[in-house]
Amino acid sequence: MSLIGRLKTSLGVTLPPSTDNDLSADWPPRPDGAMVWLHCPSHVSLALATAFANTLHAALNEDISKPINVVITRPEGTDKQVSHGVQILRAPPDKSYAVGLFIAHWRPDWALWLAPDAPETARMRRAVGIPAALCLPPMDTLPPEALLREFNTVLPEGPNIRRRLVEETHQDVPMADGGVLARLHHPLPVNSSELDEISTQIAGRPTWLAILPKRAELGGLLTAQRQASAHANKLLTIIMVPEGEGPHWAQTLREKDLRVAERDAEGVPDQDTDVFIAEGADEAGLWLRVAPACWFADPDGENGISVMDAAALGSAAILGPVHGPIDPNLLALDAAGALTRIGSTNHLGAALAGLLIPETAAQKALAGWKISSLGAPLLNAVCRQARRALDLEDQPDAAQAAPTQSGVSE
Repeated sequence: MSLIGRLKTSLGVTLPPSTDNDLSADWPPRPDGAMVWLHCPSHVSLALATAFANTLHAALNEDISKPINVVITRPEGTDKQVSHGVQILRAPPDKSYAVGLFIAHWRPDWALWLAPDAPETARMRRAVGIPAALCLPPMDTLPPEALLREFNTVLPEGPNIRRRLVEETHQDVPMADGGVLARLHHPLPVNSSELDEISTQIAGRPTWLAILPKRAELGGLLTAQRQASAHANKLLTIIMVPEGEGPHWAQTLREKDLRVAERDAEGVPDQDTDVFIAEGADEAGLWLRVAPACWFADPDGENGISVMDAAALGSAAILGPVHGPIDPNLLALDAAGALTRIGSTNHLGAALAGLLIPETAAQKALAGWKISSLGAPLLNAVCRQARRALDLEDQPDAAQAAPTQSGVSE
């Protein structure tokens, strides 16, 4: 029996004969492929839900032949195409008829509730055979058992809410480990063969990365390089400069009696290179992987590289000087002890010398990685549930283990 038929017969819902035509005026056509329905209650951050949906969409669509789409429903929301394959829709009223129309049009294959909400919507989804999981964050009062029964799996955020679920309910609730709904920062890409080549060339050398400094900051950068060299033998400084500025930086540094190599000329640094110049941000994932410490001259990330990129790759960041409001991600990293903040480039040398101590860099890198990957457990749990429902169980976890650079491991 068709989905509309099941809605009519098993739930007693009266749908108009021309359901599909009537819906086309209110919703865009359903895209081809499987459909994951992500319901975001009003009290859950829509920004977090949208970021999670984008990451989930990317993870589920790896190495598959047919697309998997994600639709987010939000009470009192506004219809919006977020990205290819991900869209936000105003949730239907929590009433049988409205929910029936929604299900008939979008035909979800699997659903995820980000928190307990919309009991009638959940009941109807369950009645027509759409499997679903429920994220269960800490809360003063557990949701009614009738609502819990509408889900195939409950994903408690942590051990405390899991224990309460066992102790306070009178049924065997199917559970799997969940996690916190948080932004998950995926590592920047890298060419593995180039990473191996450069890692071999600079093996054993203390290395740091200056990310897109301004020309006016060259004096402070050179002072920091000299100060840090007194504590680190054969220090290699990698400077990532804006496109087209490589020759200027290289000439200026050679005039300072430094041995300079350029990515666009020599390709890789050798054991005698003092400063290596790389133009643009396209290979930032490579440089952040080989440099256990880095300095963000532009902490606002306006050049396409953010401190969270460094955190995700295990590179301990020096930040500053900072002008204007601080990004919430930076505040979280700072509170975790993952950042070294400086007020001016006069303090860059001392900060760098501290991070060239392997144990210090490793501690800060691990703290940063934990913040950048806070959402990984939930993403992996949701991916496992979705893949099982969509017959994609042979895919690997979406979020991988911690990077091993600088001794970071998890």
